[in-house]
Amino acid sequence: MPQLLLNTIALDPNRWTADKQPDTELSAVLPAVVAAGFRALEVWQYHLSTLDAAGLDALVTAARDLGVEAPIVGVYPALHLEGEARERQWSELVLTAQRAQRLGTRAVKMFAGRLGSDAASDLEVERSVAFARDLEGWLADRGMALIAEAHPDTLCDSVPATRRFLEAVGGDVGVCYQPYDFVSTARTLADYRALRARVVHVHLQGRRNDAMSLLEDADIDYAAFLGALAADGFEGALSIEFVEGCVVPDPSAFRLEVVLANAQRDRAFLEAACAQVGLALDL
Repeated sequence: MPQLLLNTIALDPNRWTADKQPDTELSAVLPAVVAAGFRALEVWQYHLSTLDAAGLDALVTAARDLGVEAPIVGVYPALHLEGEARERQWSELVLTAQRAQRLGTRAVKMFAGRLGSDAASDLEVERSVAFARDLEGWLADRGMALIAEAHPDTLCDSVPATRRFLEAVGGDVGVCYQPYDFVSTARTLADYRALRARVVHVHLQGRRNDAMSLLEDADIDYAAFLGALAADGFEGALSIEFVEGCVVPDPSAFRLEVVLANAQRDRAFLEAACAQVGLALDL
C-alpha cells in the first residue's frame, strides 16, 4: 500500500536561497501540518542540517508527541568533489543521515549530484559514482536505503542517464520518479514505465503553463499516472512535493495556511483518483 507523504520543502520559502536557512524550524510548523491531516513526511535536508542540538531535540520530541513519522529525508549533495571538499560534503551528509535516524527515517533520497550527465567529465562521473556507492553502503549498514531522484542537471537527468548511473553504482539504489516534462502525460508515462522496475518513490507536483497548480488542474493527467501505478501494484512512497502557493516572489509573501490548504486539496484529489483505479493509500 503506497504511503502518502508531504514534502517539507513546500513549507518554507527559503528553499532556493543561498544559505537555505529555514524561515521557521520544522518543529514549530508540525502542529499545523498535523492539524491539516498529514502525519508522514519527506523531510527537506535543511530542516535537519541547520539545527543545533537543542533544535534537533525539539524536532524529535515534537514528532514523537504528535505522532509524525519521517520515512524519507531528501538531500542535495555535490558528488563529484575531491580532497577536503569531498570530505566536507561527506561529513555533511553523514550528519544529516544520523539526524534522520533519530526520526526513524528508512531512506535517503538524493539528487545524483549537481552536474548534468552531458556536463560532467568522465572523471567527475567516476568520482560521483564512487561517492554514491560509498553512501549506499554506509546507509545499508544502518538499515537505510538510498534513492536517486530523476531530475534535470543531475546524473539522472534522463532515462538513459539514470540507467547508467544505477548500473555504475550497483547495490540496491532505488529511483524517485519525478516527471522530466511537466507538460506531457504521454512522456510522463513512458519515462515512468522505462524506470518502473527501480521506482520506489514518486514526487507529485502540479504545474500548469509552467506555474505551480493543484494536481487536478495540472497539464499532466495525474489520474492516468496513478492508474499506471495501480496497474503495476506500486507500493512505494507518494510524496506531495510542491503545491500551489508555495512559490512566492518574496519570503514575506509566504502563507503557510494557504500552502497547507492546497496540500489538503491535492490529497483529496489523490484519494479520489486512487479510489477510482483501486490504489489504496496509507494516509
